[in-house]
Amino acid sequence: MKSRGRGPYFQLVRSYREDGKVRQEVLVHLGTHERPEDALAAWPPEAEHLRKIGREGQAAKLEANLNKLRTLTETEQEKG
Repeated sequence: MKSRGRGPYFQLVRSYREDGKVRQEVLVHLGTHERPEDALAAWPPEAEHLRKIGREGQAAKLEANLNKLRTLTETEQEKG
């Protein structure tokens, strides 16, 4: 999807049916990373950089997304 004309922005979503209609739930915002694997590789150094420059809140938010994405990908690997 496009984000305010800035280019592509990616999300990991879950699709399901509710009352006969297709719905989507955003599980994790991936930002500019097209694949979850790309985000998993890029986010740890990004969070470290944010901490170094004093942006603790942003680093914590990014790490929360990282942990959520790790959990989701591990769950999928166990299924398949």
